[in-house]
Amino acid sequence: MEMFLMAVCLTFFGVAVSAMAFGAATNGVRQQQATTLDSKVDEALASMPERFFARDAAPGFSVPPPVVKVPRVPIEVLLAQIERWCRAAFVPGWVAYPPSWTLPG
Repeated sequence: MEMFLMAVCLTFFGVAVSAMAFGAATNGVRQQQATTLDSKVDEALASMPERFFARDAAPGFSVPPPVVKVPRVPIEVLLAQIERWCRAAFVPGWVAYPPSWTLPG
């Protein structure tokens, strides 16, 4: 119960600090600037045609992105590279502490 109360108190403290930080960050915003920005956004949205699907391109953005051709690497090259990395990672440990089945005797 004490731990639960501690968690609740810390949560309320965190919310209070977040609220104070939000209030300090938005304190300098004037209402007039916000309304002019809203009116500019409303004008821009009114000039665009209504679209039902998200795929529909907005005016001026109908250029498709360029297709980048990625060179293909043979699988043998990738397997050799993985083998080299594994050998570099495991050989020092294998030499320092060999498994019991590899020891003579």
